[in-house]
Amino acid sequence: MGCCDIRRDLIITRKTRGRVGRLTTLQKQIDRRQGCGGIQNAVRAPSIGELFSPINTSFPSIGAPSATGIQGDPCDVRSSYRTGANAAQARALCLAQGISASAIDTYTYSNNQVPGITGGNPNLIEETSESFTVGLVWQSRFDNAWLGGLSAAVDYYDIEITDGVGTIGAAQQLQGCFNAQGQNPTFSASNVFCQLFSRDPLSGNVNNSIEANANLATLRTSGVDLQVDWRADMADIGLPAWGALDLNVVVGWLENRENQIAAGLPFIDRTGTIDSVFGNTFPEWKSLTGLNWRNGDFTAGMRWRRVGEMTQFGTANVIPTTDYFDLLGSWAVNDAVSLRVTVNNLTDEQPPVYSPGVQANTDPSTYDTLGRRYSIGLTARF
Repeated sequence: MGCCDIRRDLIITRKTRGRVGRLTTLQKQIDRRQGCGGIQNAVRAPSIGELFSPINTSFPSIGAPSATGIQGDPCDVRSSYRTGANAAQARALCLAQGISASAIDTYTYSNNQVPGITGGNPNLIEETSESFTVGLVWQSRFDNAWLGGLSAAVDYYDIEITDGVGTIGAAQQLQGCFNAQGQNPTFSASNVFCQLFSRDPLSGNVNNSIEANANLATLRTSGVDLQVDWRADMADIGLPAWGALDLNVVVGWLENRENQIAAGLPFIDRTGTIDSVFGNTFPEWKSLTGLNWRNGDFTAGMRWRRVGEMTQFGTANVIPTTDYFDLLGSWAVNDAVSLRVTVNNLTDEQPPVYSPGVQANTDPSTYDTLGRRYSIGLTARF
């Protein structure tokens, strides 16, 4: 940063938003040719949906019990909880939750789902955050045809959110209650995770997993975003004079993503993991690359989407890197009419499958579940 021309500008913004609280922003600006940075305190009020969504019955997936993983019902005698080093403590906790003494040593739960409740929470309070960002921008000043159209930007971010609005999935509740990652070292039945579900007094099965919105403790994340743009006329770089080429590359590196479900509990590292809860997919690397050719009224291009390798949270199952390729084209027929053609997922890449998944044994918000598909669009302006 020593090479930067720093403009000594400090902006402080202070706003009051009813009962939600105050927002304070501090930002030091740096010369636009070099970059910018900021320190910010902020609040976010819960949305209408987070507050007042109706209560609904659901059947979240918890996976199947195994002697090596942390999925399934921990009270199942086939699970790692009942056969591992803390088997006696897990057994005592199962008894405290209502499984009878006559059934405790033969109890099994073969279903991969449990009954649950989802919905809003009118008692939510606002989220608060502290963030630090710094970035550098570089614009080529070379006269060379290959380098003249080159620019790049890199940004580092470090964000901490407290009282973040979210849900604790049924699988997370069971794993936390039975100390899968150190969330309940004393195996106490009054632990916050254990209070989110109950068991049927007759069968011992989980019958009421509460997945309604709540103010969770703390979320921390940091990483780097890089963007590189390049443009050149084909004739200027020794190619036939057939228009211009554009290249755009965006790469995201997730340095850290960890969360603390409740105050006093340990932070759980989620960097590079995926699980069965929507929005809980955190690849360490993601990228989007586009190459376009433009010539008068015609445009054609290819897009490359890459989702980095991840580990299924709580298991040794590795989800490999997934790549998608798309083709795009357009023709401006005249000033009023344009035609567009696209081919998404050109190689018909199938989504990786893991269990339990978000839906259909995968995560549709991250992976393409539709396969290769074609579209044609026509725009006419009058």
